[in-house]
Amino acid sequence: MHRPIDTTSWHLSDWLSFYEKLHPVGIDMGLDRTAKVWQTLRQRHHIERIATQCIITVAGTNGKGSTCQMLADCFAGQLNQVGKYTSPHITVFNERIQINNNPVSDQLIIEQFQRIESARGDITLSYFEATTLAALLVFFFEQVECAILEVGLGGRLDAVNIIDADAVIITSIGVDHAEYLGENVVGIALEKAGVCRPNRPLVFAQTDIYPELIEYTQKQAIPLKANGIDYQITNQITNQITNQITNQTLNQAVHLPNKSYPIPANLAELGAKQIDNAAAVITLLDWIGYLPEDYTDALAQFALAGRLQKIAQAPDIIIDVAHNADAANNLRRIIAQHRHRYSQCYAVIGMLADKDHAQVFAALDGCFDRVFLGDTPGTRGLSAKALAAIAAPYLTCPMASYTDLTAALAAAKAMATPDDVIYAFGSFTVASALMGHPDACPNSSSP
Repeated sequence: MHRPIDTTSWHLSDWLSFYEKLHPVGIDMGLDRTAKVWQTLRQRHHIERIATQCIITVAGTNGKGSTCQMLADCFAGQLNQVGKYTSPHITVFNERIQINNNPVSDQLIIEQFQRIESARGDITLSYFEATTLAALLVFFFEQVECAILEVGLGGRLDAVNIIDADAVIITSIGVDHAEYLGENVVGIALEKAGVCRPNRPLVFAQTDIYPELIEYTQKQAIPLKANGIDYQITNQITNQITNQITNQTLNQAVHLPNKSYPIPANLAELGAKQIDNAAAVITLLDWIGYLPEDYTDALAQFALAGRLQKIAQAPDIIIDVAHNADAANNLRRIIAQHRHRYSQCYAVIGMLADKDHAQVFAALDGCFDRVFLGDTPGTRGLSAKALAAIAAPYLTCPMASYTDLTAALAAAKAMATPDDVIYAFGSFTVASALMGHPDACPNSSSP
């Protein structure tokens, strides 16, 4: 029987610790428990919709957070209240729940946890389920006009899927969390498409859409626009001559039937995947009537913590949350794109134990002159020595192991010259550990 707990003096950290331990399984796929609590909350607080104008869900293996940020930036000039829910966070929990690109207050989150606790009865919720419900309640009570929701894991059985989205973007499909989603990319794609609803738009950002996914959308009456079929991304190089020096600029655009939209040139610096994400955002917002006239200005300012984020200069230190094979392949292309700028290229790497380390290292062989490995903390963490043993068959450069990530970065920085670059990546844990590094710039940027 559920016994009330005195939570009147609890801080946000107390609530988060409580929900970390409440449910016996950390990741428990399924909607039943979350849906039951949500139904109680809806009835109690007379909730019809969590946003007054539109709800957009973003699913995919990589690129979800970036796509959510691009959407939020495009909505910012049109609407007064834009909610964004993403995970995980890098520095503080409040990063997950934002309104107008600002994390909401501890008190506002605590108020939602109190409502959840009074509604859940004997139902136990996982950390992600409880925090998802808190985000939904924040958006409702703050009367956001648009809610942008990032799927946590998969789609069909993810807690975010208790909400019927008005539109969906699926960013990319790859193998990650194989113990829950399997290793068949078609099956993974169909699992992610479970967040779609009949007669509500879906944009598929990845090129080469799977025939099985097209068939699924047709059977479910889901309107679909797919990259490479319903819209195309074109590339054109222009030459500008200044003082007898030729500078090349890559101009990219999204082409829809009877119209085309340029993509801000600075996004090319972040690689092809971000171009795909931006093209999907443009396509969806044009489709549903929310593409602002100044969308290029909105997208040109795109920046997101932990996504090719330069935190220091001379040497450049660039943090990225790449942690699976697809993200590693994208990082390899970025490194190659910018390699001519630097003398030596170093890496600081830390990874969680449940990732496909071999595939990540196989994708990155030949990219670095030296690698510095650091222990990752937590129950899912992996020691640097264990990671080095996995990396050894794939990375031919010298490697060194350290007991924590900050020590690994300090060693890399001690070896580097101002003309070098250090890429730090492997998990959100790496970004979290290094964002507060004393060399980090207060105003960071992309490479």
